[in-house]
Amino acid sequence: MNTNLILLLSLVTIMYLLIYFLDKYLKKKSQSYINFMTKHNIKIHFLYITLQTKTFNRMIYKISHVNITKKCPSIKYTLIYNMGVVCTIVSIPISVYVIVQSVYSNLVKPQSSSLYMNDNEEHYINVKPLVIGVNLPMSHLFYYITSLLVCIVIHELGHAVCALHENIRLNYVGIVLVFIIPVIYVDIENIHTAQVPISVLAKLRIYCAGIWHNILLTLLMYVILYSFPILTSPLYLVNEGVQVTHMGFNSPLKTTAGKFGLEPFDVIVKINECRVVNEMTYKQCLLQLNSSKNIKRGYCLTNEFVEKQQETFKSNELEDKDDCCARNQTKHLCFVQSNISETAKSVNNNENRIKRHVGNNAYRVGNGKPVEIGKLTIYKESDTPESLKDTRQIEETVVEKAKLLVVTSPNIVSNNSNVHSKNNTPVRYCMQARLVLDNSKQSCVSSDQCSPLTQCYLPLTSHALIQIHLRQKSPYVLYLGRPVDVYNTLNVNNYIQKYSESVTLAYIPSVGHNMAVYISILSSGLALVNAIPCYYFDSQHIISILVTRSYLRFCIHVLSTLLLVTYFLLFIPSTLFSNPIKR
Repeated sequence: MNTNLILLLSLVTIMYLLIYFLDKYLKKKSQSYINFMTKHNIKIHFLYITLQTKTFNRMIYKISHVNITKKCPSIKYTLIYNMGVVCTIVSIPISVYVIVQSVYSNLVKPQSSSLYMNDNEEHYINVKPLVIGVNLPMSHLFYYITSLLVCIVIHELGHAVCALHENIRLNYVGIVLVFIIPVIYVDIENIHTAQVPISVLAKLRIYCAGIWHNILLTLLMYVILYSFPILTSPLYLVNEGVQVTHMGFNSPLKTTAGKFGLEPFDVIVKINECRVVNEMTYKQCLLQLNSSKNIKRGYCLTNEFVEKQQETFKSNELEDKDDCCARNQTKHLCFVQSNISETAKSVNNNENRIKRHVGNNAYRVGNGKPVEIGKLTIYKESDTPESLKDTRQIEETVVEKAKLLVVTSPNIVSNNSNVHSKNNTPVRYCMQARLVLDNSKQSCVSSDQCSPLTQCYLPLTSHALIQIHLRQKSPYVLYLGRPVDVYNTLNVNNYIQKYSESVTLAYIPSVGHNMAVYISILSSGLALVNAIPCYYFDSQHIISILVTRSYLRFCIHVLSTLLLVTYFLLFIPSTLFSNPIKR
């Protein structure tokens, strides 16, 4: 779990303990304190605080009697909430199906919250609860709490407004702070024993109003999200790349003294050969880099270029016999020629030797610090911040790389004297990383994919060589590492400032966009959960009205409750203990 999340939970627990024991002490010593708490209906429990108030009753009453149209407002109200009844009833089987699919996907193949995905992985519907510090970054705590509060208020307002329209009395509004999560509810008169009897359809309107309000709120947020580029177009460019708004203090991509990299307000337009248009394509480009196809990417180079680069090689400067570049050659990388057309014969015999070779030469790090290669940083695995470590091990990548490098065995390419040294080990070429990319005709996996007079050369590393192209800025930034490092340590948004580079202006559309995203997700999630006909949720009462046979109602409620409990129990190992997302 995220260490920041653990620290937050610990501090909040200590605070609740202090408040709880202070409350017990004051109740014994102070009568005025008891009178105050009783008057305002405040109760302090361990890890949660409750408040019951009638302060908002009048405001809710006014909201419920606002005339949407001057002509026939009651007909308008009835039509809207009758539509809500239909949509809510339809959503019940859909919600059950989604939860069943989520349970099945976790049982068959638990999925992590990591950026990494398997190319051949089967996809199921899998809805996961959003938890700050687990599958949401801690920096989004404000969005999470605020959006959740808005969604709950809109949900409960639906019940209250609809009840008042049906002449059902509103008793009070309850506010509960459960740990750090705010919960709001409305207490209304029992509709089954109300002084003024109401119809079955009216009862359904009241119970379905909360889910219906959440559905409408979700649709409204989607409209805002789709129109957001138009609303912000006078001051911002949209769909022309992503702008860097913040970089983590431990980001290996940060520009520092004597080291080139990214800076705030840089606009990323391309990653390797993948064009970046917005945040979605930015993430997709990083996901593509993680695929086995891109991890094993090499470069087609002419023999003349390789020979020219080799003139700077000095074998007596090497401190590691498995490396091919001296320690002072910080702009260089080790490359090895690849030709996998005949690899099948020798993979099993040479895989372990090459695997060891790759493992020893994946990094060139001095004094435990990153080493710059032009605009490239090599990050040693042991020095990588714990928050950046991904659950996926690189063992598989190294093995696949080994299979590619096996082709340099003399058993395979015995006629090529330039590929092997006298001791039958692969010949390694020390070349400047930036010059290799600039002079490469195309990317490749083997020399078979290169044009005539060129050969494929693979970097002798188990990580990806990432080119980050910037708008109106050259040359590109090079980074040798994992895509997850880039994703976890950079904050980007879709809105590029036209006229100034202001931190405040950079965050205004981003905050609005993130709020709309979180409200749409949490509102739809709240509607989804409440549509499950388990105990204590809205659908329990809806099913109680629709299903007349008591034994059938009981079976539906019990099975639905067991389904939801199973879902949350499976969520704990699959998400809580998976690799946390942190920025």
